[in-house]
Amino acid sequence: APAAPAASTSASVTPPAPPAPTSETVPGTNASIDDLLSGNATLQSARQSAKETVAEASEAAKKAAADAREAGLASREYVVERQDEDIFSIALKFQCPPMDIRRLNPGLQQEDIKPGAKILVPAGKL
Repeated sequence: APAAPAASTSASVTPPAPPAPTSETVPGTNASIDDLLSGNATLQSARQSAKETVAEASEAAKKAAADAREAGLASREYVVERQDEDIFSIALKFQCPPMDIRRLNPGLQQEDIKPGAKILVPAGKL
């Protein structure tokens, strides 16, 4: 008698799931930022430079806030409303010297003051 066909013992294989996205995974890919940077010295340098710039800006902001507190200035955030605003018009609006706004926003340039930009303004003397 002919032998009965053997029953299939192979189970279907499910491919592994892609890695869960993390903040370090490039959207739309399974590649990490580090994977993409590994072969590109220019991107590595730019990323390091950006990290250093953020760290320097953070330190400058902390120092400015400490200097402002020392000078007796409390601050609050102001969102620039009009294209024609500048440090002087904002100082006039908040009835303070322009230097107070400069002290609260080290490195602030006129081109930074545009609608939607957030700057610190004096909230009044402590």
